[in-house]
Parts: sequence; structure tokens; C-alpha cells
Amino acid sequence: MNFFVRHKWFMVFLALVNFAAGIYSFSFYAPQLEINSPLLWFFIADCPIYAIIFGITVLFIVRGHASPLLSFVSLVGSVKYGLWTIFVLGVSDMAALYPLVILAHVLLLIEAIVLFRVFSFKVKHVLIALGWFVLNDYLDYVIGLHPYVPDGFLVQAGTFAIICSLVLPFVLSIIFSTRSESPNSAVHVQKKEKKRKWAQ
Repeated sequence: MNFFVRHKWFMVFLALVNFAAGIYSFSFYAPQLEINSPLLWFFIADCPIYAIIFGITVLFIVRGHASPLLSFVSLVGSVKYGLWTIFVLGVSDMAALYPLVILAHVLLLIEAIVLFRVFSFKVKHVLIALGWFVLNDYLDYVIGLHPYVPDGFLVQAGTFAIICSLVLPFVLSIIFSTRSESPNSAVHVQKKEKKRKWAQ
């Protein structure tokens, strides 16, 4: 995984792709955004928001200022909403109508999993992510800010989202805990860079 950190052109390219995808995806939420306060947009357009946050996280790494909390939240969000979109389209038999949407969210999952190795996080970040995504689900399925869901599938969509919020922070942290502190993690690479510059 050193490739992703050392080849900054790739990281910048990946960040730009996420920015472009996130901005474009806002068009799918336009009708819902128009009838809600801009203050709530952050909780409505989930996938676009987390694509953009993921891009910001990557740029922080490129600049040598990786944020463990932002990294972990962006990764959990990418996995959660990537899986959620695929699940909702799948159970509602609409996947065949939106192949590009499915592909985009599969790629979102892949990049999150591949780049997880270069990130570093602590237990407190896992707990903060848990609370944050539970809050998101409360706003989505109690207050009613959830993205539009095919008729008759709101219960399934909400249940799946809540399960993801409760399970993913712990599952992802356990799966990648041995990797997060590897010599290839963003934090370790940054420390090596600082030592190298100091030595010069």
C-alpha cells in the first residue's frame, strides 16, 4: 500500500474523482434538497457527502496532515452508504435499472477497503463514528430525512442502515486494526517524512 501514499499524483487523482462524483451525485437529491433547509442537506445527500469527505481525507494525507477521526468516519460512511445503496436497489428489484449507480457504489467500497491500510485510528474514533451514524439514522428514519426509497421498502432500508451503523464501526476496526498501525499507514509515513526532512 506504500504505492498509494508515495505516488501523490494517484492520491490527488483519486480525490478529484471523488469530488467530481460527489458533486454530480447531488443532482439525484435535487428534488429533496429543494424542499429542505440547506442546514439539513448534510444529512440528506449521504453518498455525495461521504464521497467528498473521502476526497478531503485523501488530500489531507497528501499534504501530510492525516486526520484519524475524519479518515475513520469517511471510511465507515463510504462502506455504509455504498452497501446501503446496493442493498436497497437489490431488494427492490431495481438494480438492473441503475447499473452505473451500482458500479459507482461498488467502486466506492473498493477504494475504501484498499485505502484503509494507510489510515490510522483509535478506539475513541470508533465510538465517535458509532454515535455519529446512529444520529444520522435517527434523523433519516425518525425525523424523515432519509433519501427517497422505493415504495414499500422503507422498513428494510431503515433496518439495514441501522444495522450498518451499529456493526460497521466495530467490524471495520477489528478487521483493519492490525493494518492501521502498519509501517505503511499514513501516520507512520508522515513520521518518516518528518524525520527525513529533519535529518536533512
